[in-house]
Amino acid sequence: MGLKIEIIGIGNELITGRVLDKNTGYAAARLHSFGFEVNRIILIGDQPRTIRSVLKQAGKRADAILVTGGLGGTLDDLTVEAVSQAFHRPLVLDQRLSGPNQALFNQDGHPLGPLI
Repeated sequence: MGLKIEIIGIGNELITGRVLDKNTGYAAARLHSFGFEVNRIILIGDQPRTIRSVLKQAGKRADAILVTGGLGGTLDDLTVEAVSQAFHRPLVLDQRLSGPNQALFNQDGHPLGPLI
C-alpha cells in the first residue's frame, strides 16, 4: 500500500461553479501514476474556519495533504494562515522568494499580500 494522500481544492469559485476544477483531477492522476494512493478529493470555499477544519480532519486520515487554490498571495487569500493555524506551525518569510514574487505581482497589477 502506498502513501495515503488527500487533495483539497480551495476556492469559492470552485464550489459555486464559476470555475471548473481541473487541478484536483490532474493532481490525482499524476499521483496515481507515481504509485500514490489518493483517498479523497474535497472542494471547499475560502472560509478560514472551513479550511482549518478540513485540514485537521485530513491530517488525521492521510499521510500527506495536497492543497490547490487559495494560495495566490493576494490579500484575499487566507489559506496560508489557515494552514499555519490548523497545524500549529509558525509562518516564516522566505526572503529568496519575496523579490521574484513581488515583481511578478507588480507586473500584473495585483496587490501582494504578505509572503509568509
